[in-house]
Amino acid sequence: MAKILGIIGGGRRNGYTSFFLKESIQAAQTDGVETEIIYLPDYAFTPCISCFSCLRNPQHTCVRNDEFGKNGKGEIFQKVTEANAIIIADPVHLSGASAQTHMFFERCYPFLWSGLLNGMPIASISVASNKGMHINARRDICRWSYAFSMKYLMGVALHTAYGEEKNINAVRELGQIVSKAAKADARDGRISFTVEDCFKLYSSKPWNAFQYNLENLTDGLFTWEDSIIQKAKEHVKKPDALKLLASAEKALDIAVESYQKKQEEEAAKHLAEARTVWAEATLKEFLEDDIFKV
Repeated sequence: MAKILGIIGGGRRNGYTSFFLKESIQAAQTDGVETEIIYLPDYAFTPCISCFSCLRNPQHTCVRNDEFGKNGKGEIFQKVTEANAIIIADPVHLSGASAQTHMFFERCYPFLWSGLLNGMPIASISVASNKGMHINARRDICRWSYAFSMKYLMGVALHTAYGEEKNINAVRELGQIVSKAAKADARDGRISFTVEDCFKLYSSKPWNAFQYNLENLTDGLFTWEDSIIQKAKEHVKKPDALKLLASAEKALDIAVESYQKKQEEEAAKHLAEARTVWAEATLKEFLEDDIFKV
């Protein structure tokens, strides 16, 4: 039996966001699919405190004594672990996704180390009224999904001005797509993504992983000469980290050159390498001693 977890990030149990998620979940309820909706404000959990216990712990669970922690026994943690797909619905708050939804993704940090969310199907519903900014909110959720290498299927960005019929049709279609993906996940097992796979998947999504990772590593300049890797060399002291930086620098150089030549596959391949090695270098130089000290 495939399980779809519907998550509402807003505080209104019977508002637009809740209404549209229920319509989507109803459309997803085909044979062989079990669904559940949870309201994040109903649960007592707080932001991540960056203690890195989940990294040190071989089970990669959260030690916080709340409903997202309890060493893997927290209710939300368990529901996410058991799901084959997630539909997260969220109202626009302050021109973006809500704090509750952001905190949900933040507390999923242990799954980054366990890899359990890598390849999990996820879709999002961002709902706005008044000024809108629903497209920006959808981009937020897409970006956070990418952080865990989740399989972002689609996101609908809705405004009450679109009219109820159009919005309902959109969320019902989303529910049907998620239902198929959840069944495949339950039947075939979860298929994990590499960094390069994620770049390809998210190149056509609301948040373009390749573009923003390239912007990040080049410090917004899209050249390797003044990249963050170049600047880091002045402050990195550990020999192993310096070796990793040299490898990251070489890969980024090729990625930028390929990007400028519009050789997209080659650029994605080398940017994936640069990003991975850069992460290893900074972890070793700036975090390793604090994370693993007794």
